[in-house]
Amino acid sequence: MNINEYKTQIFRDTLQSEFNINNFRRFLLELLVDVDLSHDKEIKPTENFSHSIKFYNYLGSYKISDSQKIALFVICLNNLDSRSSQRNFVRTLLNNSTFDAALAAFYVNDSPEKWRLSLVMMDYAQPKGFNINHAKRFSFLVGRGEPSHTAQERLLPIFLQDNKPAFDDLIEAFNVEPVTDEFFSRYKSKYESLKNFIDSIDNRPINPEQFTKKLLGQIAFLYFVQKKGWLGVKRGENWGNGSKTFMRDLFNKCIRENKNYFRDYLEPLFYEGLNKNRGDESFFSELDCRIPFLNGGLFEGEKSNFTLPNEIFADESFNGILDIFDNYNFTISEDEPLEHEIAIDPEMLGKVFESLMDSQNRKNIGAFYTPREIVNYMCQESLISHISAKTGLNDDDLRNFFMFGEIMKREEISPQILSRLNEIDSALKNVKIVDLAVGSGAFPLGMLNEIISARNII
Repeated sequence: MNINEYKTQIFRDTLQSEFNINNFRRFLLELLVDVDLSHDKEIKPTENFSHSIKFYNYLGSYKISDSQKIALFVICLNNLDSRSSQRNFVRTLLNNSTFDAALAAFYVNDSPEKWRLSLVMMDYAQPKGFNINHAKRFSFLVGRGEPSHTAQERLLPIFLQDNKPAFDDLIEAFNVEPVTDEFFSRYKSKYESLKNFIDSIDNRPINPEQFTKKLLGQIAFLYFVQKKGWLGVKRGENWGNGSKTFMRDLFNKCIRENKNYFRDYLEPLFYEGLNKNRGDESFFSELDCRIPFLNGGLFEGEKSNFTLPNEIFADESFNGILDIFDNYNFTISEDEPLEHEIAIDPEMLGKVFESLMDSQNRKNIGAFYTPREIVNYMCQESLISHISAKTGLNDDDLRNFFMFGEIMKREEISPQILSRLNEIDSALKNVKIVDLAVGSGAFPLGMLNEIISARNII
């Protein structure tokens, strides 16, 4: 085994396995080359963070230059889902320190199978009149059973080099945009080849383009649903206990039984399993498991009078639809302005649907994807305007509270806001939202995120 093979093995052993602090130390030594790991002490968090952080280890530091240093942490959590608390905890560790950023592993004490490798960077943009610093976090979800293609694509080249990585190298490795661009490029290529194939078969659908878009959209959507554990749930078990690799499991079952994936499994799943309400139990006998009723138009329709070869979904060259999708981590958590996961999130569906439309047709029907930053801004400003109209509170005070409330000290919040939190909460709880051009739902989801965030702050 040569040195690169040895390093690759270390890389994969670390990121494809449950969290292990000794493996993580070895990983950091290879990734950063010249690194100080002499500090290793288990520390309890302050009371403010004890609900989400069990303890943390400050392992040491990585000095890039005299003016750039990165702190190295392992953070043991009570819950992997409390993302804003995790980010703000690291912010408190970095605030007023000599470090520009932190490279940290986050894992849950009782279930270390899944963990996050995160780069947390300070953002020094401040609201007027306040001494508040943001932190932005960029994360790979890794561990046992998680696809590691993206992490390997982004981090392995740095891991294999002998010289010290620059700060910009690490920032670029944790940049989500190249990942979404790569996924979309492969998605679009598969769309074109599948559309051409369908156009060539007998008994083809009236509109091969629409059929192809819908089929790929159905499969992509189910990759998010299976991530929630809602597919393949056994009779009597709760939602969330299903297989996180249900679509691939179904394909493997199809091959063992010498059947056709599209005709014998996908179409029954789409048009009988997901599109029919079978009551609270939701048991679908054809697949011997519970399948949720998804009462939306995506799974309306009837079985086709043609079939598709299994090779379209998985082949020996690993270029089938499932082969491509299995390479990526699908996350059900949409990114926020300060929280980015290096994965495919539901926003990708909106980008895909818009980008696959003919430009003239898109213009005619007004189908345009709005970037998340604009969605966040518009949703936040709309809510601020609504709350201000309901309560008479100052727009700027409300804006500071909405944007910075989770990291403000109590004495930094406007007394008028503090004295009327119940009134603000009631207005948020009872607000009604209408989006007349809902598209793929970016604005309603953005509103939901803003309302939940503000109510959590309250």
